[in-house]
Amino acid sequence: MNSLDDTALDKAFDNVSFDHPVTEHDRRVMKQLWKEYIKNKKASPTDVENAGKDV
Repeated sequence: MNSLDDTALDKAFDNVSFDHPVTEHDRRVMKQLWKEYIKNKKASPTDVENAGKDV
């Protein structure tokens, strides 16, 4: 899955443990970061498995 809606992200963040409660600002920032990460992700599972190996 390469895209997540806000509801799915909120559910994921509800299950994350931090040293302090997650604020609405924290949620907005984490959503932006996650969405940018997924949008720009280019590595396939094979690329990750072979990272650092001479293949």
